[in-house]
Amino acid sequence: HYPLRRQRQMCIRDRRKLISLRAMAWLRAVAQHTLVDVSPDQRASLYAKPLQFLVEDARMDSDIRRDAEQMLQRIESADWHPKGVLEHNDLWLGNFLLPRKNEKEAQNPYGFIVIDWGGSSYPGHPVFDVLRFCSSAGVSPRRIKAEIRAHMAITGSAFTDALGHILAGVGTVGLNPGHFPEDRYILGCRQTYARIKALMD
Repeated sequence: HYPLRRQRQMCIRDRRKLISLRAMAWLRAVAQHTLVDVSPDQRASLYAKPLQFLVEDARMDSDIRRDAEQMLQRIESADWHPKGVLEHNDLWLGNFLLPRKNEKEAQNPYGFIVIDWGGSSYPGHPVFDVLRFCSSAGVSPRRIKAEIRAHMAITGSAFTDALGHILAGVGTVGLNPGHFPEDRYILGCRQTYARIKALMD
């Protein structure tokens, strides 16, 4: 059974790599085709409100609250003009489906289907889906950093502004928790923050 198990593991790795490469190309295309300037009201709801939520949330670590406040100040001083893109909001490897061998290829150039759009938003936060997907797919930090740079170039923002997009994204989740357990949310915030900060270094 060992060769069969090893062959199955290789198939899983190949499938993950295939989806990852296609998904990252698709995410860039989504950003390019859905990029919009946000109105002052949209900027307040998409960025200012969730960042302020993090600043005031005593459950958050001090460095998260500090960085959220700095990004909020950049918006208020007009040093940062965040834009919006179509955002899935739960983009992980399990939400990408490849057609079976006996089925026709999906009718798109990427050959997969993205499911579970119930929590999507437009406009939404750039790079939030990128970090979420790449983390779930085991993409290397070097490649994730390159993808985030590409998305920041698409939005016309500095690479360091990715931190603001990510913080606004996790703040939005906190404002709309639904049935999301509190302990998982706090842990998720810390892990997501740690990932993006490591990429900033």
